[in-house]
Order: sequence, then C-alpha cells, then structure tokens
Amino acid sequence: MEKEELRIIERRRKERIYCIILAAGNSERIGKCKQELLLNNVPLLLWNMKPFLCFDVTFVIVSGKYFANINEIFKKNINEKYDNYSYYNYLCSKTYNIENKNPQNGMFSSLKTGLEFIFNNLEKDTKKDFQIPPIFFTLSDMPFVQNQTIESLYDSLLLSKVDFCVPAFNLQNFEKNEHINKHNNYNKLAQYIYNKFYNKYSNKHLDQYSSAKKNFSNSKDKKNYLHPKNEKEYLNIENVSAIRKKGHPVILSSKFACKFLQLDNISILRDVLKTGSFFELETCDIGTIFDIDTMFDYNLAADFLNDGFFI
Repeated sequence: MEKEELRIIERRRKERIYCIILAAGNSERIGKCKQELLLNNVPLLLWNMKPFLCFDVTFVIVSGKYFANINEIFKKNINEKYDNYSYYNYLCSKTYNIENKNPQNGMFSSLKTGLEFIFNNLEKDTKKDFQIPPIFFTLSDMPFVQNQTIESLYDSLLLSKVDFCVPAFNLQNFEKNEHINKHNNYNKLAQYIYNKFYNKYSNKHLDQYSSAKKNFSNSKDKKNYLHPKNEKEYLNIENVSAIRKKGHPVILSSKFACKFLQLDNISILRDVLKTGSFFELETCDIGTIFDIDTMFDYNLAADFLNDGFFI
C-alpha cells in the first residue's frame, strides 16, 4: 500500500482542495474511538484520507469526544507504529485536528466548525471567496472511496457550475460489476448493500422486507437470488433501475460554503444543502456508501482488505 500512496502523491494534480473530515461522533455502536481501529495495521482515519491525495489537499478533522485520541494518531514519529506508512509524515504536515465543543448539535455544527477554521484561519488573507478552493466534507468511517471518485466530483463541480456535487451509487451498478460478482465475500457485501438501500424506505415495507430477507437467507444460490429479476422482490419497490443512494464525500463550492457561516449551529445539514443547486454524480464506487458503524461492518471491511479487494 505504501508504494501506491507515494505514487498518488507524486502524480497528484496541482489544484488545491480542502477536505473536512467529520469525526465528532461518540461511536456508540462500537463502544470506542473507531477512528483508531486498525485495517491492515493502519488506523481507519488514515484510510479515509487516502483518496484525497490525488490533489494538493489540506485536511481539517473536526473531532469531539475523541479529540485526544485523534491527536494521538497524528503525533510526530508515531508512524513507526503502522506498517508500510512512510508517507505518514506527509499527512501530518497537511492535517489540522480541531474540536467541536458542542457536537451534540449535530453534523452541521461540525461542518460549520471546520468551515470557520478554513475561512478564518487558513484563508483569512484571501479577499474573495471564489479564490478559495472547493471544499470536500466526508465522514471519518468511510475507508474505501476511490481516488477516481474524488477527481470526478471535483471536475463535475467545476463543469456543472453548481453549489455542490454529491455521489450517487446506483444499485444496478452493483449487480453489473463483474469484479464484485466473482469475489469470495460477494454474499456478505450483497446483504450489506441491499440493507443500505432498504433503509431509504418507510416501515410500511417492513413485513415484505422481512419475508424477502428470510427467503434470501434460506436461498442456496444467493448470487442468483440477487439477480436483477429478483431485486424487485427483495426490495419491494417498482423501479429498481431508478434507485440511487446518495453518499459521501460531498464537494462544496467555496461561495456556497461561505453562506454556511451565517447559519445557526443547530441547523439541519440536509435542509441547508436543499437551498443550493447540485449535481448527482452517478457512480459504481461502493466506497461512497460503505461506512463502519458496527463491529460487523469493521469485520467485513477487514475481510475485504485481507482478500486484497479494496487495495
């Protein structure tokens, strides 16, 4: 992995970007600081940073309860703890860890905290907001986003001239991906992805979903059961081809991001984003919706890494 990361840094694009990593949650379902969890002996947080290295990136991590734990990850000379991570010092030189004093106010308060740090500290001498580079924000538990997705989001924002751009994972792309279908852990990932999509729908579908899930669990040939002809039965929806799930990271124009500074800290991020124009980038990058909330998710991620799937 080390050689891959160094190659990405060497051939990175010259454009500047910021990346705000939202890490102020309590990790309640895992019970400890999940950013410190190791995948291939590398902290989960550092995996999140990997795809952004294709640009001249500055990271702003917004932490809360585990502020001290995250600081520990970025202490000087700590890289000896992690296998194959000699480029770690590069990350240290490009990273700021700041604390959200009121993380209970929600995700928007963390994003605003990060934006305030960028506008009031890192870009305080910049006179016009359009001179500030685009700003990504992402979650701190999404280790498998691909660097090609980061580049596509950046280019889409500039070409479409919208306020923000968001990736949208298409369910059919999952079925058509031959690399995934041939993988040993296909069944595990299939259950994970389909459960993600089910969460979009109301509880009125619970009985049908439970029945379909039971049939899926009892099926001897799960791969055939998840063939597109059976997706409708599994999800209990009418138009599978139209289903897309928005994910992360999201990229904001600096002009749009500047408006966030005027809003109340307890604003709802989803509602704030609705006030802007946006472009949905359709993608087959599973990393845009794969996050680690539980130990099941963590173990699944470890299985895929051990099999060399996401490396």
